[in-house]
Amino acid sequence: MQSRQRTLKRWLICAIAALLASIGLIAVACGDGQGEAVSPDCAKVESVAVPTDRGLTALVVDNSASTAAGDFPPRTVTELQHAQSRGDALALIAVDGAGKQPAVVKKIALEPHPGVDSPTADRARPIVLNCVELWARDEQMQPTAPGSAILDAIAVAARQNPSTLLVVSDGLNNVGPFDLNVLGFDTPPGPLADDLLAGNNLTPELKGRKIIWAGAGESKLALPQPARTNLTGLWTAVLVKAGATVDFDSQMGKRAPAPEHLPADPLTVPEVETVPSACGVGKSIPASLLFPADSAKLLPGADEVLREIADDLRQRPGTSALIEGHTAAVGDEPGRQRLSDSRAEEVAAALTGMGIERSRLAPIGLGAKRLKDAQTPAAAVNRRVEITVNAKECGR
Repeated sequence: MQSRQRTLKRWLICAIAALLASIGLIAVACGDGQGEAVSPDCAKVESVAVPTDRGLTALVVDNSASTAAGDFPPRTVTELQHAQSRGDALALIAVDGAGKQPAVVKKIALEPHPGVDSPTADRARPIVLNCVELWARDEQMQPTAPGSAILDAIAVAARQNPSTLLVVSDGLNNVGPFDLNVLGFDTPPGPLADDLLAGNNLTPELKGRKIIWAGAGESKLALPQPARTNLTGLWTAVLVKAGATVDFDSQMGKRAPAPEHLPADPLTVPEVETVPSACGVGKSIPASLLFPADSAKLLPGADEVLREIADDLRQRPGTSALIEGHTAAVGDEPGRQRLSDSRAEEVAAALTGMGIERSRLAPIGLGAKRLKDAQTPAAAVNRRVEITVNAKECGR
């Protein structure tokens, strides 16, 4: 019975492959009895003349080491289908690493049978899109150096004069003046965008471009939700400053393991650290896990970061918590003091909302008086909230 089923399956696969081969876009290998060596003949797809009298869609694909690999996100597939229905050409641009200039890797016709309404044309169109997805993940599209110069790749895409610019990337830029390792996820978006524009790091060809971005924050590095929110805020500010519009879509396609040979993609993901204290156990929470830049309003997902502290206090009723707000040495001292005060109070309010008595909490703002990295006063590591759970009589 199983043998007959396998035979039927092989016959069906070969029959379908033979049908598709009739339109010239499928290579068939069914002579060995296995019946499963069927793949799109993408070389024939690539041989179709690229239209010069139609629009162009640019697709930036990030295959760097931090990016979650796998199928195209649904929104990207939908936008490519729309581009195909318009008869667009497609330019594929790869994200590369530090010191490497991105380039157009491939340019193809998305519509293999323009103006033709027939079963053959209808069968050919999804094959073209399948080839695009295969090309987007092949060796030519993989980075050749460590890092992710995403902004550079977007600039190259914008210079192709596309009607639509698609991006599939986790957004973790870590080279040049947009290096998130240096800036931190909670760097103020406005000043960053201003600095990039003043430094000629935003190509003028971005003006008027419509950007549809899938996968921002979807990284193998398990980026916390508050950091994701700050990340999209940074990219929005930067791209809008350049004159573009951007629409982020969070839905991802089916995941797959990324190739292990890819160059390193170094990035420091913010995380809670344990810090020594004379009075008890201290936790240092990067501000990017709690707040937007220059704000004392907690981000979505910040409660998850604070819940562990609340649980600890609940399980130890004889303890209290000292909550210290810290800033980097940026801006004027009164402003830093106000921000650190407000952030410490906001954390105390959140813990109270989780059932901790307000009398057990001692919020205090210290501004930039105790820098974690005194050598780099403006560094992101200096923006933090430190919470020490201690004996009731200690530190009060």
